[in-house]
Order: sequence, then C-alpha cells, then structure tokens
Amino acid sequence: MLLHDLASQAGLVFSRFRLVEELRESRARIVAAQDLERRRIERNLHDGAQQRFVNALLALGMAEVARSRQSRRSRSEDLLEQAASEVREGLVELRELARGLHPTLLTESGLNAAVHSLADRSPIVTSVLVESDGRFPEAVEVTAYYVVAEALANAAKHSRAAEVKIRIDQSADHLLVEVADDGVGGCDLRDGSGLLGLQDRVAAVGGSLMVYSPPGQGTRIRADLPCA
Repeated sequence: MLLHDLASQAGLVFSRFRLVEELRESRARIVAAQDLERRRIERNLHDGAQQRFVNALLALGMAEVARSRQSRRSRSEDLLEQAASEVREGLVELRELARGLHPTLLTESGLNAAVHSLADRSPIVTSVLVESDGRFPEAVEVTAYYVVAEALANAAKHSRAAEVKIRIDQSADHLLVEVADDGVGGCDLRDGSGLLGLQDRVAAVGGSLMVYSPPGQGTRIRADLPCA
C-alpha cells in the first residue's frame, strides 16, 4: 500500500513537472513565432513600402530639377516641395518603425551597442554599465534588449525620474539585466500589459523577472536570463 501511494505521488510530481516544461516550451514557441513575424514585417517594409518612398523621392527630385530650370513658380511647384518634405519625414518614421520591430543594431553589433543606442534615445538621463561585451544566444540577447526597452519606456511614461541606470552583467552561466530609476515608484507588474508580456518573454527563455518599486523609492526591474 505504501509503495502504491509513493508511486502515485511520484506520478503526480512527474505530471506537474511535465506540464511546467510543456508550458515553458509553449511560451518559447510563441516568442519565437513573434520574432519571426517581426522580421517578416521588417522585410516587407524594407522591400515594399520603403522602396516606394525612395522611388517617390527620386521622382520628386527630378521634378524639382525641372522646376528649377524655369523662371516662374506655380502652385504645383509649391506642392511638389511640400510633398517632398512629407515623403522625407515619412521615410524617417518608416525606418524607425522597422528598427523597432526588430533591433538591427542588436543583430549586427551586439547587446552592448544596442543598449547604448536605447540609452542615447531616452528622454531621461541614462547611464549604461555593461560588464560583459561578448555575444549571447540570439533569444537571450533579444530578450535582454526588450527588458531594457520596456523599462525605459515605463520610466519615461510614469516614473518622473531624473536618472535611469542600466547594468548588464554576466555571472557564471546567467546574464543579469537591471534597469533602475529614481522616480516615484509604485509600479505594479500586474497593472501593465507591457510588463506582463515581458515577464512571459523572460520566462520563455527560462529566466525570471523581478520588479521592485516601493512608492517614493524608484523602480528597479531585474531580469535573470540563462545564457549557457
């Protein structure tokens, strides 16, 4: 009877472990599919809409050259100039969108360069300390990048902070990513879909996400990512 009970309990433990593992693998597949979709959209933007903007700029440039050879201006010429300006601005926004869908700099230059780029664009004074400048598995680098990006976005929207500090360090076979601000605190993981999605992404690579944000004491977001 005792052996039967032990066997049943062992079976329950094994079943729960298998369910947890299946959930982790399911999350990993979802994140991988999302990343593939981002890259597909980026390629479509580059090969489709972005190329149309480039062609439109060329056509408008030729029209401006033809106009400059004439002595009189017309309303259509003013509209051509306005259209050229709009297209240029649209092209800049489109390129920014494409970079946001998939961090090209991350792929080409690594996590250090990509995180410094995020810090440079932050509206809050942001410092970066990266203790390890090596390359990591793609899924880990992308996850670390989005941890920093989401933390900076939250700080800009809600923290009223004067400073943000980013620290990335490798400890044994783990990559530690921490973003801390000196703002008002009070951030709750359950209140924001962005942070919840980030928690799922971190869990999908076998990591953990911690948010420490007591009222009046700033916010610290810390991700522990296995990188072996």
